[in-house]
Formats: sequence, structure tokens, C-alpha cells
Amino acid sequence: MLTTSMIMVIEGAYVTISIAIIIMGILYVCMKGQKIERSRRRRINADKLVPMLSTVINDENMDNVEKDIAINHVRGHRTSGR
Repeated sequence: MLTTSMIMVIEGAYVTISIAIIIMGILYVCMKGQKIERSRRRRINADKLVPMLSTVINDENMDNVEKDIAINHVRGHRTSGR
């Protein structure tokens, strides 16, 4: 049984195994990235974020889209009672 498996690897199964290892590596990196992203989101303090967004709203150099995002976040913060 082991010899047949080894012969299959030699005859071309190494391609399938290589692809599987690459996919597993990509998934591993994605999972680690999500873990890092979640830990960073938990560290954001809303009390510090709202004043920063208020400065964005009052900044003349910012685009309207960026200001709209900041305004909506500040309004959501005030109405949700966070």
C-alpha cells in the first residue's frame, strides 16, 4: 500500500499535493490576517474615534464622500449610545 502511494507521487501526484499545500498556505495566511484585523478593531476606542472624525468633517481638504462617511459614523455613535 505504501509503495503504491509512493509510486503515484513519483508518477505525478506531486502536482496535486503541491497545489493542495499552496492552497493551505493561502488559507493559513488569510486566517492569520483576519485574526490580526479583529484584534486591531477591538483596540479602537470610540471615544477617541469620534473627535478624530469630527476633525475630518471640518477639514476643507477632504472630499465630500469622506466627510459623509465620517458624519454617518458620528451620527451612528450618538444614536446608538455607545
